[in-house]
Amino acid sequence: LIKFDNHATSCYDQILVSLGSIASRCFGMSKNVTLVWAKTLESAKYKLRMNSDVTEEYYKHCKTYRIHGSGQGSANSPCLWLFISSVLIDQCETSA
Repeated sequence: LIKFDNHATSCYDQILVSLGSIASRCFGMSKNVTLVWAKTLESAKYKLRMNSDVTEEYYKHCKTYRIHGSGQGSANSPCLWLFISSVLIDQCETSA
């Protein structure tokens, strides 16, 4: 009997955009698509929602406060994580 605990909370928020872009390119994603994705994340403004209210203030990526990851609610996050984990698993098999 095998017990598997996949505690992946916030893993999408920790993906480096550069690493995600490289992994995506390894699986044939267009350079233009990866650039659009990276630029979108770089220029995104994040606001806080509390109940039904959304704050006017926002935070965003900058050199002092870098924001990584595609976000927990992003539709492409599972695919991006699949690309990265596949590259890592392939590397482990090559090195083993």
